[in-house]
Amino acid sequence: MRLAADMSDIETGERKRLSALLHAADLPTTAGGLTCEQLLEAMGHDKKVLAGQIRLILLRALGAAFVSSDYDRSRLVSVLEQVDG
Repeated sequence: MRLAADMSDIETGERKRLSALLHAADLPTTAGGLTCEQLLEAMGHDKKVLAGQIRLILLRALGAAFVSSDYDRSRLVSVLEQVDG
């Protein structure tokens, strides 16, 4: 969920609210020690991959998700690097 929020153009307040909800529910917000490269490799095997393209669940707003392959790959790498560890 954090990846979806960080990759989406939702308001900062919504992103902070989601982060607080994840923490309150004791859900993970880090990659558990996996590197960006390991995460990309794992994502390449996800059921949402279509024709070799990683598709992500993104947010229009909290509670309004959609699947898309229309995202900036450099932004994805940047987000994944932030959740390393």
